[in-house]
Amino acid sequence: MADRIVKAVLGYRVESSEQWLMLSKNMPGVSYFATDLDPRSFEKDETQGTWLGRAELLLKAPAALRPGQAMQEVSFTLPIKVLLSGQGGALSVVAFDFYSAGESEAPRSYDDPDDGPPKTLGWGPFENLI
Repeated sequence: MADRIVKAVLGYRVESSEQWLMLSKNMPGVSYFATDLDPRSFEKDETQGTWLGRAELLLKAPAALRPGQAMQEVSFTLPIKVLLSGQGGALSVVAFDFYSAGESEAPRSYDDPDDGPPKTLGWGPFENLI
C-alpha cells in the first residue's frame, strides 16, 4: 500500500493546479523542486474509502536575505494536506491543499504599545506564512 500512496502523490502535477497559480502570483519567481512524503503519515478512513495524509513541497524562490544585497535563491518547504481515493486498486489524488494567500492569511494580532513597535514573522518568501 505504501508504494501506491507514494506513486499517487508523486504523480500529482503540482504546477498545473489552481493553488500553484495563486502561489506563483503571490510569490513571483517561485519554482517547484519536488514533493517529499512519508506514506506512514496516511490514515485510511474505512467509511469513506479514502486516505488522508501529509507531505511537503520542496520549493525555491528569489529573496533578499539582507537589505541592500542582491536577490538569492532560497530553498524552503511548504506543508500540504493530501486526500487520496481508491478505485479499482489504484489510488488517485482527490485533494492536494497547500498555501494560498487568500485562504491562509493569519488574523491580525493585537499590538500592545508597551511591547514596542509591531514585529513581523519571517523574512523574504517566509514573511507572514505562519
